[in-house]
Amino acid sequence: MMYPNEYLRDLNAPDAPIDYEWPMWKEEGDILVLPDGYRWRIERTVRVPDLIKPGDIIRTSWSGKSGVIKVNRHISCACPVIGYFDKLCDGNYRIDAERKYHREVISWGLIIVGMNVKPNKDGTFRETEYGWINDFVAVGDRILHLFENNKDEVFIIEQGKRHKKLAPFQPELL
Repeated sequence: MMYPNEYLRDLNAPDAPIDYEWPMWKEEGDILVLPDGYRWRIERTVRVPDLIKPGDIIRTSWSGKSGVIKVNRHISCACPVIGYFDKLCDGNYRIDAERKYHREVISWGLIIVGMNVKPNKDGTFRETEYGWINDFVAVGDRILHLFENNKDEVFIIEQGKRHKKLAPFQPELL
């Protein structure tokens, strides 16, 4: 039996041979099925920064209202994990890194502040007041977690008309 990573192999069959042959990733609509079995959502034409801008008011499926300070872009590799942290394409386990499995996936993170946080006199916020929401993608007009099994969602409460506490912020994309 092939295990998705060495941690699971060590738990279930520590003496099993290590098999580095993986099936290729494949797309099923807006889902990318990775070689190790994980299912990631992928963005198409609409991206998170098209839907959320700094100054917008959002809420999540697990918390109350927050103001968006910044939208950050993250690039992840969809290669299988070998060992506990290393990706197969990194070359840390094999000299001949398996680049054929390499596939970059873009996800987004938001830096947010709670609506009860008071800004500094210049309109900025202390970084200690920041919160982070990571690994989200736009699927149609919804903002969903990157991993298909995670049902978390970000909802836009006020868009276009910026909250007065967040007005000084300009859109920043990395």
